[in-house]
Amino acid sequence: MQRTIFSFFMTLVVMLAFSIPATAQNKERERPAPKPFMQKLWYGGNFGLGFTGGNQSSQFNFGVYPMVGYKIIPWFSVGPRLGFDYNYYKGPGDNGKIASTNIFSFYSGVFARANIYRWIFAQAEYGVTFGKQAFLDGYGRLIMEGDKVKKSQVTQESGLIGLGYNSGGIIATELMLLYDVLVPTDSYQNPWNFRFGITYKF
Repeated sequence: MQRTIFSFFMTLVVMLAFSIPATAQNKERERPAPKPFMQKLWYGGNFGLGFTGGNQSSQFNFGVYPMVGYKIIPWFSVGPRLGFDYNYYKGPGDNGKIASTNIFSFYSGVFARANIYRWIFAQAEYGVTFGKQAFLDGYGRLIMEGDKVKKSQVTQESGLIGLGYNSGGIIATELMLLYDVLVPTDSYQNPWNFRFGITYKF
């Protein structure tokens, strides 16, 4: 069901992008020559920085997510989005001692974006995160293996759909609110994804 919703939204974004008004088609025909490949590219990225603490535990997070878009037509873009995320976690272990661990994860995805009104756009994105996660017991303590925190390899898919706002201009800021339709309904994970970033030549 969730994948069906995601597929429907992706189809909707593509249909919206190719619903070209007749006047826009005429303007396209009036252009003397198509733009070179490099002139159709735009660049952007999101970043994250956070710190939380309390009850003998603390967590620091840093992430950077660059992206490149290709304008198939002026208001419809597709492209890759990559990411790197670092988490440092410190808290009580199940052995009665304070433990800490470093967790790295990598993201690889593709997106489709359609401008729908002025600087408002719709975006659909599919990606996969590769990384590790620490094991916690029922009391929220880190599970230890000797003197190291026990971890497991995790591969997680995401199917994001939502809307965004871009301020416009050569260098611009943008905000996005996306919903991950592939998060299980019984999961503790928050399906909402808020992003702040910048773009160049969007």
